[in-house]
Amino acid sequence: MIRRVSEFYSYLFQEEQGITVAYFKTKSGTEYRVYFYPIPEYFERLNSDTFLYRYGYFFGFTKLAKYEGKREAPDFRIRNTILNIIEEFFNEKGIDKVLLFYCDDEDGKKVKRSKCFDTWFEMAETKTCFKKYDEEIIIKDIDGNLMDVEFLSLIIECENQNLELLLKEFQDFKEQLISNK
Repeated sequence: MIRRVSEFYSYLFQEEQGITVAYFKTKSGTEYRVYFYPIPEYFERLNSDTFLYRYGYFFGFTKLAKYEGKREAPDFRIRNTILNIIEEFFNEKGIDKVLLFYCDDEDGKKVKRSKCFDTWFEMAETKTCFKKYDEEIIIKDIDGNLMDVEFLSLIIECENQNLELLLKEFQDFKEQLISNK
C-alpha cells in the first residue's frame, strides 16, 4: 500500500491524441513527461474481451528529449510527483482502471529503473491505497539459454472489484509477451 505523498512539483495534465500526459519541471530545470497510453493504442494484440484491454493503460515516465543525458542529484520530489500523478489519474479515470508499467531498456538501465520504481512505490505515501504486482519476463533462446529479462508491473487500486480476474489476465498477458519474443 502506498502511504501519503507530500512535497511534490506542480504538474499539468493534458490529452495528446488520446494519451493522458502530465508534465513537470524539477528544481534543476529538468522537465519530465508522465504518460498513460490506453492499452488498445499500445498493444493491439490483447484480446478486446479482457478487463486489461478495456480498463488498462500503459504507464511510464521519461525526461524530455533535451534532458535525457542530464544527470540529476537525488530528488525525492520527483518520486512524490510521479506518485501523485498516478493517484490523480486513478481519481479522475476511476478505480476500475489499471496501469501496466514496463521498464524500457533503450538506455540499458531497465534493472536499475525497475529497482528504483519498486523503492519509490514502497516508500511513498498517498491518500489512496494501491497495490503493485511485479513480473519478470525471462526470455530464452531456442536452446534454453537466458537472453534477457524484462520487468512488468500491474498497479491497481485496492478497492478494484476485479482484482482476481485482472491478476489472471496479467499472467496471461505476460505469457503472450513471452510467446511473441
